[in-house]
Amino acid sequence: MTIANNGVYPDNFHLKNDILAPKIINDILNKKEIIFFTNTYFFDLEQLRNARKKGFKIMQLNLNLDKLLERNKIRVEREKYPDVSQWLEGMVEYQREIFEAGLVDKVIDAEIPIEKIAEEILD
Repeated sequence: MTIANNGVYPDNFHLKNDILAPKIINDILNKKEIIFFTNTYFFDLEQLRNARKKGFKIMQLNLNLDKLLERNKIRVEREKYPDVSQWLEGMVEYQREIFEAGLVDKVIDAEIPIEKIAEEILD
């Protein structure tokens, strides 16, 4: 989002969701050998189905809402990130939705060390 918006993360909902996200999704779905991380609902179920048909693997880094809120608080206080707590419940719901729709190829525990997460992804 930041790159697509000339170096500034967009706070305008319409710009982010209706203009930038579709462009980014289209670009991603036409690439090969890419690892793309998203934690939100920018890909709808049909786009995820199309991605899988093109050979993409969908993995989830699984972390419960309480841990997400805790990590958000730390990022806001220590790293001066914007507070995203208002969106975390929706993100967790989206993750549940795509999992229940059978669109997730692999679930990875996001509380394991980063090196182990990398091994899981590459596996």
